[in-house]
Amino acid sequence: MRFGPLGLPKRWDLTDKVVLITGAAAGIGAATARQLVAEGARVALVDRDEAAARRTAMALGDRAAAFVADVTDTGAVDKATAQIIDRFGGIDVVLANAGIVGPVATFAAMDDAAFDQVIDVNVLGAARTVRAALPSVIERGGYVLVVASAAAAIPTPTIAVYGVSKAGAEALGRSLRMELTETAATAGVAYFGLIDTAMVRDDLLGGTGLEAVMAPLPKWFREPAPVDDAARAIVAGIKGRARWVYAPRYLPLLLALRTTIALAEPIMARSKGLRAAIRQANTISHLDATSADSSRSSIR
Repeated sequence: MRFGPLGLPKRWDLTDKVVLITGAAAGIGAATARQLVAEGARVALVDRDEAAARRTAMALGDRAAAFVADVTDTGAVDKATAQIIDRFGGIDVVLANAGIVGPVATFAAMDDAAFDQVIDVNVLGAARTVRAALPSVIERGGYVLVVASAAAAIPTPTIAVYGVSKAGAEALGRSLRMELTETAATAGVAYFGLIDTAMVRDDLLGGTGLEAVMAPLPKWFREPAPVDDAARAIVAGIKGRARWVYAPRYLPLLLALRTTIALAEPIMARSKGLRAAIRQANTISHLDATSADSSRSSIR
């Protein structure tokens, strides 16, 4: 963290800073790229959907460029990172944003391949991305932001692997923050609740047990926040080289209540709505009908 003359944290000027964003073709990734360009940054949009990434880059002008990589492919990630460094001269910030939810299924019903795919994208994909960019980020005294989720701190019945993966992403970011202490680089973790993206609308709230878990909560808690809220939080986090990035605003309270939530889990588990969702997700036919969704690229 850099400090100004009064001992207060100094905001990072993003003019001409190079930001690598995975999962950048749409959703939070694309919204963040737009705001970063408005701040004067240069953005490298990495996504497996080449056409969508190029459309987003064209809309952002000459301060943005699209690069193709699936984060499950180490060679593709390394190649795209090398291309970014060649194009822009280096990387100041890496935003490990790509992720998927996976099929709506209980842990007992989910097959090994579906489980492994979510871990491969959300945990190993983030690790591949950070590993490839880290030498340049360290050299330039930059910043790493790993996107986790509120799912790292709360139960995620019927999408348990998503919670497992986001807890892993959180652990990666927190460990990096400590390991980079003796360098000029820093790291942070981003936590998002319900953000109005296709992943939230179609996957997280598309008949999963999370709706039953959240049903007793206030309406403002259950309604997805605008995607630009998450993007603004990320940009502010990058400028402040923040340890934690949050959106919506209630997230710090939710994360602070991890122990309380854990104590309430037996009561939550007795919910009739949740039990019905679990029974549905525990059927093989339901798993077969939704397993194709596991390959969709997410935006969180």
